[in-house]
Parts: sequence; structure tokens; C-alpha cells
Amino acid sequence: MFKGSSVTVEEVPPPHLFEKGVMIATAYSAISAGTELASLRAKKKKEGWVLEKLPLPRPVRLVLENPYYAKLALQKLREGGLKEVLKYYQRAKQVVGTGRFSGYSISGYVLRKGEGVIDLSVGDRVAAAGAGFANHAEIDVVPRRLVVPVPEKVSMEDASTVALGSIALQSVRRANLHQGDVVAVIGLGLIGNLAAQIAKAYNLKVVGFDINDARVNLAKEKGVEAYNSLNVNPVEKVMELSQGFGADAVIIAASSDKPGLMDLALDMIRHRGKVVILGAFPTQFSRTKMYVKDAEILISVSYGPGRYDPVYELGGIDYPIGYVRWTEERNMIEYLKLLEKGLVDLKGVIGAVYPIDQAPQAYQDLLEGKVNGLTALIKYEPEKHLRERGVISFSWPSAAQTEIVRKGTRPTVSFIGFGSFASTVLYLIVKELYELNGVAVTNPLKARELTKMGFKFATTNYEEVLEKEEDIIIIATRHSQHYPILRDAIVKSKARIIYVEKPPVLTPEQLEDINELLKNRNKVVVTGFNRPCSPISRLLKEIAKGKKTSLVYRVAAGKLKKDHWIYKPEEGGRYLGEGCHFIDYAIALFGKPVKGTAIFLRPDNVKVLDTDVWSASLAFEDGLATIHYTSLNSKETEKEYIELHAEGITVKVYDYVKVVIEGEDKDKWLERCLQLCSRYNPQIEGNVITMEKAKGWREEMEQLGKLLREGDKGCLATWERAYISMKALFDMYY
Repeated sequence: MFKGSSVTVEEVPPPHLFEKGVMIATAYSAISAGTELASLRAKKKKEGWVLEKLPLPRPVRLVLENPYYAKLALQKLREGGLKEVLKYYQRAKQVVGTGRFSGYSISGYVLRKGEGVIDLSVGDRVAAAGAGFANHAEIDVVPRRLVVPVPEKVSMEDASTVALGSIALQSVRRANLHQGDVVAVIGLGLIGNLAAQIAKAYNLKVVGFDINDARVNLAKEKGVEAYNSLNVNPVEKVMELSQGFGADAVIIAASSDKPGLMDLALDMIRHRGKVVILGAFPTQFSRTKMYVKDAEILISVSYGPGRYDPVYELGGIDYPIGYVRWTEERNMIEYLKLLEKGLVDLKGVIGAVYPIDQAPQAYQDLLEGKVNGLTALIKYEPEKHLRERGVISFSWPSAAQTEIVRKGTRPTVSFIGFGSFASTVLYLIVKELYELNGVAVTNPLKARELTKMGFKFATTNYEEVLEKEEDIIIIATRHSQHYPILRDAIVKSKARIIYVEKPPVLTPEQLEDINELLKNRNKVVVTGFNRPCSPISRLLKEIAKGKKTSLVYRVAAGKLKKDHWIYKPEEGGRYLGEGCHFIDYAIALFGKPVKGTAIFLRPDNVKVLDTDVWSASLAFEDGLATIHYTSLNSKETEKEYIELHAEGITVKVYDYVKVVIEGEDKDKWLERCLQLCSRYNPQIEGNVITMEKAKGWREEMEQLGKLLREGDKGCLATWERAYISMKALFDMYY
């Protein structure tokens, strides 16, 4: 794994197997001599730079040394000022401290498979690709679309280059060449060598160029006409091969920080020829040269169509072959067939094989040019995992060896999911009130780091949390995971209280299913509707008691980028995901509604699950509530504003930090507000009270303890109230 610019080998729990995933015991993984070494080379260039001598935090150093991160930091400064930069710094600090997986091309054996995988068997020889999935690791979990069978005649060493070969193959496909066409390859490193071999295998006339004699000679050994471009005129050589017309296509597989490669390629191609960008280099070019040649300039993206499409990769939905002939999966299969037929030869391309514990040395040797080849492989011991047939410990340290240590009578709490809200809000309160036990997250690196935050164990398999004797389980994953995990927790867990962040479910069918499950089980489910637990909300409830009351709740939520996870269809959008908070607020204040209706502003893009602007009205026996949710607000507007009118009394609440009370008995209610909010350092001036934010999170977490000890639900949204709130939400939507 990479930590900053260092390479380390560390123990982490394996990733959790998902429905359409394949768990692989890795045999070999191939190092990408271009992509993976880029950051290490950048670090090497910085040695002796003045920043090296300054006592800067590693995240700050990372930003200053890397133009990409520096540009991102400036963008954050423009978007949200110093506050956004500080958030960015904290994220960078976490990434640097946690590290990240490296690698994206492996071979190995199927250890387990998700329920949605039907065409592979345990023990099958497979090759896999994908950054973040096919890592340099003993065990990987890879989406089915990125896993292909390895032909019998192909060695596991060669098969581990499947991603690298598919990248090269896709560059040839992008050029859309035909038998006898001329293609020039600039850069004969790992990907360029493979691209040249593949082009030759497809009966194309191939000429390659590099400035490294060893690379040129290796290409020649593979039957490629190759030249050192420092010793010959590349344009003249291309013209000789193409009868003076120029190449049909030029594939630029070189990496450089200097401009000029694009213009060279434009000089090489024929009229209406193609330039395929494969390597990393400055892409400035002469408009005149492009115009005169009527040239096409194309980008070759990774392994082929389907890459970076979550519907294809994670959802497992293949593209019909009649519409997309060569997907990334089909490219991977084709590359392995070329290996099987001997049309691509990796002798001399793979220069060395290192055992996993010597992985840092492999990178160092590649950086220093000590590997007699274009790349190196890392070797593992899959046999030990195959013998166990998938008996894997997902915990760090092993949950089986961890006993819960209680301090006095403090209840124990485990988390399932530990994203931004759980880590920055709930965790800080929970660790003061309760005894931390386990935590389940999907990222193995994050799981390992969380044991440094007071958790007894961390796991990538949430079912290990359900198996433990527990007082409280907190489910704080993304919205789409709430229902399946809540269902499992009700059926399987030993916890006395199951706390699930909002929304507990996303459809009426899920709501009724949970409702039926709870009828015959002695389980307490609490939903994370925290706002009614605020002392300000308690004040409003006291004022409204016995009076006819109207409530206006305005939420200025602001715009989110349309690629934000909440807009994914499976995540429900903002009405279901956030609107439930405010529907529940009205119900907590007034009781069960007798009628409700909601209207929505048509979204800009109907393909995005956009419920950013809506208004809902709820009628109660003695009250009326209007909730207005908008993303059209300015950044200066407070996010939440409440206005309560109760027979001559008006209360205005601004973001739970300011309360204004007007009308009859205002002095009485101002005094009561000071009492209720005393822990938030309230200050009064006239009829205005300001305080630290009192949104109810702490009171909600404290009430969980009272519910556990005394059966007192207080302000909590136990299932009875959550059911009413979610049903009202759905009735106004579906």
C-alpha cells in the first residue's frame, strides 16, 4: 500500500464480499510501471527541495508538492473559503495517515462469490482488473464484470497483466484500424510494448519509437520494427513504411512533462489520420497541423467501454454485444486469448518476481532501473487460503480474540458504517457516554485505523457485529443500506437497542416488512430523528401544548453536485433521505396527522433523482405544519428556520443557535428557554437568546441510555413514531 510516497506492506482485514463480487485469493499482481511509479518518481524529484527542509505536516506537504492537490485546495478556497480548505485538509490528513491500496491487475483463484455470481466456481483460475478492487493484496473482492477466467495454457504470472494488456488493446481499438493499416507507437514502455505486439498480432504494419535502447531492442525481439528516435527521424521512418502517405494512426504511449509529442504525432499521420492519447503528457498541439491533416484526436480510456460506469461494473449489467462489441470484460478475455495463442509474448517484459514481503524493494528496483524488463510482479501464497476454503477472519484484530471490557455499568455500543456524520458527530458523543466495542466499514484500511480510535475490533463484515453480545448497535451507512442491515439486525443481532440513522427504509414495502418483523420480536428500534430531542424543540412542545398551533419549517439545503451519491436511484434522493427529518419533527410536536399533501418542483434533469425543491403541508387535530425544502437559496441563508405560532405566542428559531420569542408571556418562555438550554451557554438580549448549536444529538444519545436502563423513550423516535412519520412521508410521495 502507498502512504504518501512510501510503499509499505501491512496487515489489514480483507474486504467484504458483496452480491455481485468475487473474492479472490491472489496468486500474482502486476506493478504498473507507469501509473503506480508516477507519484514515487515525483517524490524523488522533490528530494533536496526547500519544502523537504520545512517542518510541515504531511498533508500540507502533499498539497504543496503536487500541482493537482494544490489546484484542488485553491478551488476549495474559492468555493467555501477557509472553512472548506480546513475540511479538505482534514480529509487529506486522514488519507495520508490511513494510506491507500495500490495496484489494479491480478491473477488468482476464486475463494468465494456473491449471491449474484452464477458463472464462476470456487477454485476457478481467474484474472481481475480495477483500481480499488484488484489491489496488491492477498485477498481481493472484485466486481464480476472485472473478473475473467484464465485459459488453461496461460500461466498465472502472465495472466496477472490482464489490466495492463487490456489498456493497450483498447488503444488499438480506439484507432479503429483494419488489416494492412499502418500504426506508429510512440513510447515502448510496458503499455507501448504491449500495444505494438497487439497491433502486430492483428496484421497491422507497426513501427515503434522510444529513446531507450533497451526498450527498442525488446520491441524488436517481439517482431516489431522499432527505432531509437534520438538516432533517426521518426517522421521519415513512418513515411517509408506508408509509401509516403503517413500512418493511419499514431498511439502515444509515452509519459513526459514536456510538450511536443502531439505535434510529432500530427506530423506522422496521413490526411484524416488519428492520434490516440494513451500516456500522460502535455497535450498542447498546433491547430494548423491538426486542421491541415483534418486529424482526429482520441482518448483511450482504461480497459474499454464500461470502465467507471457503476451500472456496468458494480451493478453487473452487461452492454449488449450488438451495440458495444468490445466492453472492458470482453477486452480482458481477448487479451488472455492473445497470450494463449502466443501472439503476445511477455518474456523480457516481466523482468522480476518478488514475494509480497519484498514489495517495497520491487518498487525501489523499478525506480532505480535495476529490473531487467518493463515491469515486475508480486507473488502471494493463495494455497493457504484455498486450503481454508474461504474461512477468513474479517476483523482487525480478530473479533474472536476480543472480549468486551465493561467499565462499571456503561453500556456497550458498536457501529455499522462510520462515514462523515458518524465519525464527526455521533462518535464524539458516544465515546463519552458508552463503552465502544466494534465497528464495521467496507474499507479494510479504514477498519484497521479505527482500532486506534477506541474500538475493540473493526471488521469489513457487519454480520460479525451482529453476532456479539451488545447493548446498542448504531447503523450509520448510506441510505440504501439501512433497510437490509436493519432487517438483519432485527433477525440476527443480540443487541437490546438497534439505532438506525434516517431514513430507516426507502419504500412502503420495506416499511411494512420491518413493521411485521417487529411484531413478534422483542427488539427496540430507534430512528435517528434527532431534532425533537433538542431542548429548543422541548420548549416549542411546551408552548404548543393545549393550544391551536401552526408551524412553518423552512430548510435551505443548498445545491449539491448532480453526481452526489444521494441522487443515485437506490439512495432515494433528498425528499426521502432528508425530508423524513422534518415530517417527523411535525409529528413529534403534534402527534399523528389527519391529512397531508406535498408538491415538488420539476427537476432540471429527469434522469437524476432530484427532489431538491418541495413543500409539504400536514394537518393535525389542533395544528397545521408547513415544511418548505429548497436548494435554491444563497449560501448566506441559515439552513433551518422554524416559526411557531400558538394563540398569541410566536417563536422563531434560527439554525438551533438563536431563538426569538414574541407575544404573550414572552418573559416566562424566555426564562424557560434559558433553563432548558443551559448546557449550550445561552445569552439573552431583549427577546433574543443566542447559544451554541443545540440540535439534539447529545440529548438523543443520552436518551438511549435512559431507554436501556429505565425503558424511558422520551424524545426518541422509537418504531411506533418512526412508522407513522415514514408512512406520512410515503403517502405524500408514492
